[in-house]
Amino acid sequence: MAGYFAQVTLLAKSGDPADNQVNGFAFEETGAPTFGEMDTYTTAIKDFYDDVQTVNGANGLETSGHLVKFYDILGAAPNYPIYETTWSFAAATLAVDLPLEVALAVSYKNTVNNTVPRARRRGRIYISGWTESVNSTGRPSSIAYEGLADAYKTFADTVNTIGTMEAGVWSRRDGVVYPIQEIWCDNEWDTQRRRGTRPTVRYGVDVA
Repeated sequence: MAGYFAQVTLLAKSGDPADNQVNGFAFEETGAPTFGEMDTYTTAIKDFYDDVQTVNGANGLETSGHLVKFYDILGAAPNYPIYETTWSFAAATLAVDLPLEVALAVSYKNTVNNTVPRARRRGRIYISGWTESVNSTGRPSSIAYEGLADAYKTFADTVNTIGTMEAGVWSRRDGVVYPIQEIWCDNEWDTQRRRGTRPTVRYGVDVA
C-alpha cells in the first residue's frame, strides 16, 4: 500500500494569507490514485466541511476557492503536488463570531497495529470558526463536538469507498499511513494562537 496526503488550505475572509487555515488528510491506496479518485476525495473533503458548517463551525472563511493539493508522501524530494484542485462550500459562510484561535480538535487513531507505539498511530485536525451558540459556559456544546466527530466519521467512511483508498493517520517516523478505526472529539476548546487574526486597532493611554 502507498501513502498519500491531501493538504487543504482554507481561505480566510480577511484576505490575509496569514489568516488562512491548513489541515491535512492522509490515506493509503494500492497503486496511485487516479485524477477521478482525487476529485471524488475532494468532494468528500467538501462534504466534511459542509457538515462542519451545519454544526456552526467554519465561520470566517471564504465561501469558495479553497485549495487541495495531493502529495505522494514517500515521493522523493522535492516532493511536488501530484494534483491540485479547488472546492467551495455549499452555502455562504458567515463572518467570524468566536475568535479564530478558538478551535475544536477531532482526533482519530489506529487500534489494530498494536506493536506500533500509540503516538505514531494517532492524529488530529483543528477546526476553527465556531459560533457563540455552541459555547456553553466556556465549553463546546454537544452539537459541536458530537457533530464534528460524526462529520469526520462520515468523511472516513466515504474515503474508504473510493477505489482501494483507506482513510488513515500518517506516521512520519515510520513512513506509513495507518488505517483509522476510532474517531473522537471532547468538550474542551483548544487554543490555536497561529490561527488568530492580526489586531486592527491599538488603543493606548498615558499615565499622568
